[in-house]
Amino acid sequence: MSANLIDNPIGWLSSPEIALWSVIIANIWVGIPFNMLLLSTGLSSLPQDVYESASLDGGANWFQKLFYITLPCYAQLLWLY
Repeated sequence: MSANLIDNPIGWLSSPEIALWSVIIANIWVGIPFNMLLLSTGLSSLPQDVYESASLDGGANWFQKLFYITLPCYAQLLWLY
């Protein structure tokens, strides 16, 4: 308002039309980076020797490594089992 961009303050949490979207955007703003940090930490903690042995044993391509190594190891971190 001091920069003369708007005339009235915006009721971020007092207006029923804007309040829900304000809370959703704030939740996304905080939640997505935190979850990405947790997921990337989980990916970096997967054992690399399993990937190396898969390459030596059968020359597994990226698709087989993803579905037979990464996702089963990562499922424990995501509570899929």
